[in-house]
Amino acid sequence: MTNSYYNETNTPATRSFGRSAPIRNEYALIQAGFEKLPIPAAIGKGFGEKIKVADALISDLDYSVNVRSLLALSSGLSTINLSGTSSTSLLIGTGTKNFVTQTGKDFKPGNFVTLSDSADPVNRYMFGRLSAYDSSTGAAVLASSAVGSGTGTYSNWILSLSGPGAASLTLDSGSALALSGNTSLLSSDSRYLYVTPSADLLSITLPVESGVTRGNPFKFTNAGIYSFMLKNSAGAIIGAVAPGDTTYAYLKGTASSDWYIEQQTRAFQVGQTSITPTYLDVNQAGAIVANDATSAMVFYADRNALSPFSHTLYAQKYTFADVGAPSAGVLSSNAIAFTLTTDLRTVLSATKIDTNKFLVVVTQGTETPTNNKVRAVIVDISSGTPVFGSFVDIETTGSTGTLDVCTINTSLALVVYEIGSSGIRARTLSISGNVITVNSATTTTTFGSFHGVGVRCATLNSSSAIMMTRDRVADISYAVVLTISGSAVTFFASQAFALTNPNINCTTTPLQVFTLMVLSSTDVYVAINPQSSVSETNAYLAHININSNVPFLRSIAKVGPSYSLGGVIRGDDLIYVATTREGEKFSTNLRTTYLQSIQIAPVYHEPLNASYEQAFPAASSGGVGRYGNSHLLVNLPNTNRFMCFHNDCSDGYKLKVTGLWFF
Repeated sequence: MTNSYYNETNTPATRSFGRSAPIRNEYALIQAGFEKLPIPAAIGKGFGEKIKVADALISDLDYSVNVRSLLALSSGLSTINLSGTSSTSLLIGTGTKNFVTQTGKDFKPGNFVTLSDSADPVNRYMFGRLSAYDSSTGAAVLASSAVGSGTGTYSNWILSLSGPGAASLTLDSGSALALSGNTSLLSSDSRYLYVTPSADLLSITLPVESGVTRGNPFKFTNAGIYSFMLKNSAGAIIGAVAPGDTTYAYLKGTASSDWYIEQQTRAFQVGQTSITPTYLDVNQAGAIVANDATSAMVFYADRNALSPFSHTLYAQKYTFADVGAPSAGVLSSNAIAFTLTTDLRTVLSATKIDTNKFLVVVTQGTETPTNNKVRAVIVDISSGTPVFGSFVDIETTGSTGTLDVCTINTSLALVVYEIGSSGIRARTLSISGNVITVNSATTTTTFGSFHGVGVRCATLNSSSAIMMTRDRVADISYAVVLTISGSAVTFFASQAFALTNPNINCTTTPLQVFTLMVLSSTDVYVAINPQSSVSETNAYLAHININSNVPFLRSIAKVGPSYSLGGVIRGDDLIYVATTREGEKFSTNLRTTYLQSIQIAPVYHEPLNASYEQAFPAASSGGVGRYGNSHLLVNLPNTNRFMCFHNDCSDGYKLKVTGLWFF
């Protein structure tokens, strides 16, 4: 802090943040307030008066201006004369109005003014723009006047400076709009609409900008049972209104891109596509990875025979539809070459390596890791059709079915996976074209007493990554930083932290419990689900800071009930966590995906309490794969578009790809 009015003192000690977050936030608010004050000049220069707190209001002015000069200027402003009276007899109505007011006024042609009847100025007035004013005679012409309120002829008028939004002084009680099809508004239409859509996701297009007064909003209240979309005059979707919500649309400039939508944050399902696996059960494993602003790649594994069990990997591109189901591209497949005689499941994770190039890593999910393999393959979509490279073995024995992969750069990826109860291994994969070279692994490292509930990794920068894992017997999570030099990877440092949850013992089924979102190379959000194998518990959102490659927990907040996690995405001052809940997925009880928001404190980005939750998609949905290690919810880059990949146990165990707008 360099401002001379305030210096922060007695700052809480580093790494005490979990106990001192309120104090730090208070310091931040104090500092932000003082930073609005001007910086005092040297002795003998600058201000001629003592600085007052109100000086913050003029902090954008040249601080060399003497305060006495500003006071003189403000007193001069009081002599500007922009009001008057008129005894001209005028009929309230539209059209040109000629009248006479006092001489020597400061009105100029082009000023917006209001003429109000002095006997009832609230209910009888009209307004418009002056086309002429003669300061020597007082003669004035009000051109293109509009009726504000009232009727009749009067001769005792009050003249005052107005503005182009004077019509907004009249309370708009609103107009009903039965939305039976896509509709376009005119600038003259009611600014307050009660909308009743007859179907889901019909659209209202806002008026052409040239006829709209900036800052005077349109207000939309959804009085129906379906959501509707808002488009700018160019036809781009810029918002949506859910049933019961009220939304405002402001024009901040002169272009179609200058519309601003003020609304409650919601996810809007715009369509859903089904995938029917060969082997219909809840055990398909999958991943979804954003490709570009309009599409994502879906990968899933399926068993196409029961004995012996054979496994096939499928790849398919899905393109987002603004309204309607995502469209499916060509489906490609390749045998994973797992030859199994027991009922094992395939687990996979995927990452985008480069334009049109993806890396998929698969393993066999089992508690008995004899002869279990970890394999990797490149999938190239540059031709429009997914083309598989050759599978390579990363590990030939010992994998228990939890793994993750992340991209370091266009020629290097990091993969982490579990080796039974022995611990975790990490290694890099070098990539050239569609050829994968497997580099040396770390030694098997143990974090806690037993693993199997999932590992997650995410890239921090070109030389480091973060990994989350969990001791599934004890109530302990671990954040681990890995450093990368060339192709070598090292477990550099870890931090353990406990969660207070009585129902965390998960000794029978490894389930997905972490989802990561990297805010920066030093700040990561982690959604954690410390659960049992048979019932839902509470999910948490942790903020982890990395300092000199050492992670430490800054703060943690409870998200809400959760059976498994599906994704973490960021909005303005909010973090959104996709969770599933409502029953055990192997029983007849179906689960629903919820989008839950966590408010983030300013300055230090600390998660606070949950703000709201919303169920989506409409169908009951479960997580992808019994041993699933899948990214179920992804944001298409630099857009409000999201795609969700999930299992729908209510529809014959089909896999679903859902398009979502998020406003």
